[in-house]
Amino acid sequence: MADLDPWLASLSAELLGRLQDDPSCRPRTLVLHHRGRLDTDHAKNWMAGRTSELTKTVSRSCAFPECSVASIKPGSAAGADWPIPASVIAETARKLLQERVSSPFPCSRLALGATDFVKVEHHGPRITAFFNAKAREDQEGPEEKSPPPTESESENEGFDFGSEEPVTEVPPATAQTKESRQGQDVLPINVAEFHRASRLHFLGTWRERFERWRAAGGGGAGPEVPEQADRLRQEVAVLQQDDAEAVWAHLDMDCFFASVATRDMAQSAGTEAEEEVPTAVVSGLGASSEICSANYAARRAGVNTHLWSVERARSVLPSLRLVPISSELLRSVEETWKKVYQLLVVACKDEPDHVFMRSCDEAALSVKGVRDPLAWAEALREAVRVQTCCTCSVGIGPSQLVAKLATKACKPNGQRRVLQKEVRPFIADLPLRDMPQGQFTGIPEAWGSREAEDIEAGI
Repeated sequence: MADLDPWLASLSAELLGRLQDDPSCRPRTLVLHHRGRLDTDHAKNWMAGRTSELTKTVSRSCAFPECSVASIKPGSAAGADWPIPASVIAETARKLLQERVSSPFPCSRLALGATDFVKVEHHGPRITAFFNAKAREDQEGPEEKSPPPTESESENEGFDFGSEEPVTEVPPATAQTKESRQGQDVLPINVAEFHRASRLHFLGTWRERFERWRAAGGGGAGPEVPEQADRLRQEVAVLQQDDAEAVWAHLDMDCFFASVATRDMAQSAGTEAEEEVPTAVVSGLGASSEICSANYAARRAGVNTHLWSVERARSVLPSLRLVPISSELLRSVEETWKKVYQLLVVACKDEPDHVFMRSCDEAALSVKGVRDPLAWAEALREAVRVQTCCTCSVGIGPSQLVAKLATKACKPNGQRRVLQKEVRPFIADLPLRDMPQGQFTGIPEAWGSREAEDIEAGI
């Protein structure tokens, strides 16, 4: 268990830092998630979307240490007895884990979170808020970096995109008014409201929503695409050749969230999308808010998700246009990926089993009976562009891995085919960091004359 201490200390310090961003909100529940060694079929089940067969995660929760509602004194300023030391959180998490897990390692997932928030009203002059810029972020709405909910809560809470209202009400225990709490100034936080504007929750629950939507017919919950579907179907039929070599294609939307945000702003203003204006989609407008997605104009100026925070991004590019994540943006992204999926099925001759969605913005495609894959890719890209007003890139190769690497090599808004005879020289020119999820032990032999030291140097 000694090896566990530094991990819990690090996670506790990170959680505490996030909670300090808004000292007026207090968590009442600490949540811990632990998953041991991955099952042998975990990756296969994940790729196939069989979420029920994934390696199980142990989830435990308890009262947040020294931060119960009873400890909040009426009339006290928010944050007066805050923060809780990170060491106390780590020790509580350690005891929580030991109740169910005797040997925490090997470990494929270890996470700490907080939930069940209450809001403490401020009384008297807010002097701290005057001098502390972060305190003023309270008025800008909840940020993406709020702690995650427990796994016992509905994974799709707040993501019924067919309704304008949250689909899950506040649990009775948290829906009490402040008068029912013995006169204490405590207000409930609706978790569903947070989920509706959370990009991480949107991505984390996407697979289940996709499978449910597809099982319902793949069109009943989203807009139809008859015009581009018919046109694309005709173009694919012209390229049909039964004895043509089968290939793999990989489609990746270009800076998907930023593209959708830019498109929607232009449509609202009745103008053309300003693709050359550096734009980033962010979790909030505070200095510590995260960079979720940046368009290529911003990337050329040095802004990307590796900068992590708005403060650092603004230091690189003060003129950066920021678009905060919202339920409206996530709703638009949801509608867009459904249109893209429908076109992918049409491009694969109406064979849904030939379309393997990897996420909401990329997919692997089994392309069979097409005499000119590059012409096929061009037709697909044009259909996606016209239908969604967003661009994508398509790579083609003899395997899924080569197709994915080809896509990365032709971004943005491009296409590339790597023939079987071109695979070795193509891979040899790539830096090792571009190999997705690679096991590098056999690469020296696969690359022939490449030496191990060349690979270690990233050549």
